[in-house]
Amino acid sequence: YMNNLFASMALSAIPGSFPYILYDIYINYAEEREQKQIISLLMILSKWSAVRNDLIFCMQKAAKANLKKPLGEIVENAVIRIERGMDSVKAIALMEKEAAGENFRYIVKNIKISAIKGGNLMELFRNMEDQFFKITEELHKRKVSTFRDRVAVYFTMALVGWVGYYFISSNPSAYEFYLNTQTGKNLIGILGLLFFAATMIYMKK
Repeated sequence: YMNNLFASMALSAIPGSFPYILYDIYINYAEEREQKQIISLLMILSKWSAVRNDLIFCMQKAAKANLKKPLGEIVENAVIRIERGMDSVKAIALMEKEAAGENFRYIVKNIKISAIKGGNLMELFRNMEDQFFKITEELHKRKVSTFRDRVAVYFTMALVGWVGYYFISSNPSAYEFYLNTQTGKNLIGILGLLFFAATMIYMKK
């Protein structure tokens, strides 16, 4: 219909980005859920580390504490692997891979270092607990929600696309220029390519 290879390829790239957009939204949703559960996990680990300076013991208690997903499931899976014979450092390394966000990865990295080198677990967990209390307080003050903001941006981008389509389809002059002239078709191709590039760049940011 477009009879223009460049414009057709550029426009077809836009729906091709939809699976990546959905995946990006899911990752941010999972990261925000993790962020809300981090303090609960650290409080449990801190409490049980005061009873026994034993990382596996603390993780076992956390696995039984009915933490919500995804953190509860990640900790529980790690404990199951350890109890079935996997090396504790390797099991914790898998937790790092399963984490959705950098904040939880940071915690797991510290736990992994502790599993390798030992040390005072109560001090480690309480320091991280204090740190994440401050982070959560700051996020609450600023009312920051990466997930909601990201969905809002994608919605706005989709709205821009819809407005462009409506403008061309409802305006005879615009319809004639963009769909029946090579210059217009090339311009649609450039705009489509820029739209796709903007989407990809935003996802990486």
